[in-house]
Amino acid sequence: FGVDRIYDVMEEMNLFPAELDMGTTVLFFNEGDEELKKTFQVVTTLRRRNISCEVYPDADKEDKQFKYAKRKNIPYIVASNGDGRLKVKNISDGQSYILTFEQVADFNF
Repeated sequence: FGVDRIYDVMEEMNLFPAELDMGTTVLFFNEGDEELKKTFQVVTTLRRRNISCEVYPDADKEDKQFKYAKRKNIPYIVASNGDGRLKVKNISDGQSYILTFEQVADFNF
């Protein structure tokens, strides 16, 4: 078995303590090359504020990216709203916000 497979099995069997912090606070959905340019600017700003964030590695369907965030216990997701703004969603309470890129950089995660 490889380390990745062992990790997956442990995760499926809920062997990690609930209070274990996985580290990532915000997952930015990958919605293609054009959006990634703006996304990386926001990610850089958030990381300077010591907010742990990551960008999903592939431009997969939103459902797959959302499931990844749920599986990794990432509390916030950020996706394009389609009109030049971003949708920030708190996964735990379901509350959503429609914000500009600048507002996301200043958002209180």
